Amino acid sequence: MAALVIYARGDIRRLRDAVKLAHLDWRDLFVSTDLAHEDFEQRLDEELPGPT
Repeated sequence: MAALVIYARGDIRRLRDAVKLAHLDWRDLFVSTDLAHEDFEQRLDEELPGPT
């Protein structure tokens, strides 16, 4: 779900594209959002920071 949010960046059309991409092959969505690497947790923290 995080990959969908990151990919969409607040744009409903991009969200729909992300869902289609995930249905084709979810790994492609991870690659497009730079979440397919070992540092994915750092990437998530950068894109989706928790409460402060």
